Amino acid sequence: MGGELSTDELRGKVVLVNFWATWCADCLNEMPDMVDTHRKYAPRGYETVAIAVQKDDPTLVAQFAAGRASPA
Repeated sequence: MGGELSTDELRGKVVLVNFWATWCADCLNEMPDMVDTHRKYAPRGYETVAIAVQKDDPTLVAQFAAGRASPA
């Protein structure tokens, strides 16, 4: 969670890039489906990159993500 990601790390994978915000109800509603899709296809090279919008405080984003993390 967080940090930098090199495009080299994604080479050869199918990648979903999702821009979201803690205050966006639609973003939050679609997250469970994206998690399910990621878990289903990750073994075959699928990757999900979620990017919080710049207006969100990084500390709030980290707390939000940690509070909703579920075991793989």
